[in-house]
Amino acid sequence: MHPRGGPGWPRRQASTIDKLREQTPGLVLLSSGGALGHSLPTFELTNRFILTGLGELRLDAMGVQWGDLAFGDALLQQAGLPLVASNWLSEGFSRSITVQRPAGSVEVFAWLDPASSPYRAMLGDHRQVGDDPAALVEAIGRSRSAGALTVLIASLSDGQAPPDWMTGVADLVIAPMTKEAFGDPGFRQGTLVLRPGSRGQALGVVTLTLDEQRRIDSWQHRVVTMPESVPDAARLTGWYDQYSEQLRTDYAQRVEAGKSLMKSTPYADERACAGCHPRAAKVWRGSAHARAFESLSKVDKTHDANCVGCHSIGFGEPGGFVSAGVSPFLRNVGCQACHGPAKQHLQTGGADPMASLAYKGEKVCAGCHQSAHSPSFDFAGYWSRITHPTKP
Repeated sequence: MHPRGGPGWPRRQASTIDKLREQTPGLVLLSSGGALGHSLPTFELTNRFILTGLGELRLDAMGVQWGDLAFGDALLQQAGLPLVASNWLSEGFSRSITVQRPAGSVEVFAWLDPASSPYRAMLGDHRQVGDDPAALVEAIGRSRSAGALTVLIASLSDGQAPPDWMTGVADLVIAPMTKEAFGDPGFRQGTLVLRPGSRGQALGVVTLTLDEQRRIDSWQHRVVTMPESVPDAARLTGWYDQYSEQLRTDYAQRVEAGKSLMKSTPYADERACAGCHPRAAKVWRGSAHARAFESLSKVDKTHDANCVGCHSIGFGEPGGFVSAGVSPFLRNVGCQACHGPAKQHLQTGGADPMASLAYKGEKVCAGCHQSAHSPSFDFAGYWSRITHPTKP
């Protein structure tokens, strides 16, 4: 099995995995990594809870992706997870992890792609990882000769096929996608290649049949989804409650810090826009953007700084949304969320142009509609729902 991670998903993952472990006692649970977020307002708090939540899943091995290392390796190394990065040059991650089962052993390796390293463009020696896979190929070969089933977790781009040195070397390659949809599994030169999705909203389960030499003879792969009907694991209730409480504390601190900035806000009351732009306002009122903050209320996320920014106007910016009590006129994804602050535009009777004249629509939308939480986003399709007259 190969799950991915995310802030809210360990609860459903845990209950699903617990059930699968009951049905399949010999289950081997692997994660390809890529669980941590590096653009979240509460990245340190959230990532810490992601790691403790992943610990509750009792993973057998977990790969490391470059995104997990955006703030260094210390946070990962302190988590106590079975992390593997076979070409990592420093201490802190295992070169391989052996998983023992009654049917035999599984040895897990991981390759952190040097070409994708964000440190490559820096001056000085920032290699972090080894470039030559020869030592890894040799280690996998020794493991296979000893009778182990070998798994290689690799970082590859969505359309990239595994390089020749991977196929025919490991029995199984797990190469995560950067989008939610799972890629089609494929068999190449004796190696089964799996492409799990990115968000942790589904689990991939592969059942293998091995021949006398413990090589893959046949396989079955299925994707297990976890809709809202899947119950949360009771054993993670305390974990999630603690996370929510710390998010509330963090948000309360942000509210206090933001109150003083509202005195000189560059944002106008959204209702003023409708006075001059009634046709555009009518389209907006019929859109999901007009109910964006309400959708957070339904899931008790109005205190989560990771969510509020895409459901309000100017959150995190001077004079932007602070809270529903302090700045109610900036709730929801209103005009200024896309067009920029309008106070000066309003006060000059429209003579001062809106900042959006220099914007490109698709780029503006992509600020919130990212694959991590809007996997089905398609600019043309979404734009048709909100397109509106540019003139009054």
